[in-house]
Amino acid sequence: MARNTDNTATATHNNWQSIRISAETQIVFDAASENIAHNLQEYFKNDFGINPKTTNYQSLKKNFITFQVDENLSDEGYELSVSEDKIIICAKNNTGWFYATQTLMQICSYNSYYSKYENYIKIKEIKIKDTPRFKWRSFMLDEARYFKGMKQVKMLLDEMAFLKMNIFHWHLVDDQGWRIEIKKYPKLTTIGSKRKSTQIGPLQWESPMQSAEPHEGFYTQKEIKEIIAYAKERHITVVPEIEMPGHSTAAIASYPWLGTSREEIEVPIKFGVGKDVYDVTNERTYQFLTDVLDEVMALFPSKIIHIGGDEVKYNHWKSSASVQKYMKQNNLATPADLQVYWFFAKSYGLVIP
Repeated sequence: MARNTDNTATATHNNWQSIRISAETQIVFDAASENIAHNLQEYFKNDFGINPKTTNYQSLKKNFITFQVDENLSDEGYELSVSEDKIIICAKNNTGWFYATQTLMQICSYNSYYSKYENYIKIKEIKIKDTPRFKWRSFMLDEARYFKGMKQVKMLLDEMAFLKMNIFHWHLVDDQGWRIEIKKYPKLTTIGSKRKSTQIGPLQWESPMQSAEPHEGFYTQKEIKEIIAYAKERHITVVPEIEMPGHSTAAIASYPWLGTSREEIEVPIKFGVGKDVYDVTNERTYQFLTDVLDEVMALFPSKIIHIGGDEVKYNHWKSSASVQKYMKQNNLATPADLQVYWFFAKSYGLVIP
């Protein structure tokens, strides 16, 4: 285990004593721990074919797993105590209990003896006290480039939960694809979610090779809600990313009036930075993004919405007469100043001298 500090795990164990988890084992729960108890029962059933009983009877003497509250532990911390006749899981709240069960699952999967014929798991006595070092434990999935689908995302969330990761950073929008239904702008998915082929090969962005296969896919708002609920059950917050003002080619291909050039373009086959960027001086662009974010924020309970901001190709703004005029009128010396002004001053009504 890691160093013995307030923010890492500590463990002590006894190699001579162990508990057997079998169909005779009982998982004890109350109203607060009922869902976690049933999830633990499902784990034993699905992974080992063992079906422990669940009960709300609190006075068992041996061969049971129980959940207890300890207000002295941190919000996500827990204590897991395995002895020869019981397993006690202590935490301040539901999240701590959940993470403790993930550790118990890891022990059962990788550090236990499983008797297939007698149908039990034997775990050596151990005591673990654990709390996370980092509040933000994130995995980022880019589906703008390659759409994965509901089944794969749920599998990923299961693995994240197993590793006690708590933030799913979902990259849904980029030059090569728009993957989220926006009801007010249907072309974002009828056009923006599809590309004719995909760049492949060892030279990456310089590769002339293509897959010669169309690629498409997006999530309906109903599917988004299902994934959010699935993540919540695993104590994972979903943070969507809606890129702006760069990495916006798929949106501009759907609605050309969004782009600085006003040219009709296709969703790119190649990777790298796209052909155009949003015209941030156009009030219609501002309204479009406001509408998009309104729908996104209504879907996602996360307090954070990622809006990108990276790799804006300023040459589009530099070569646009209307953008240069706008910058002059608002005392903006550089395209970077324009981006900052658009992100902050315009959004919050601030005045930049």
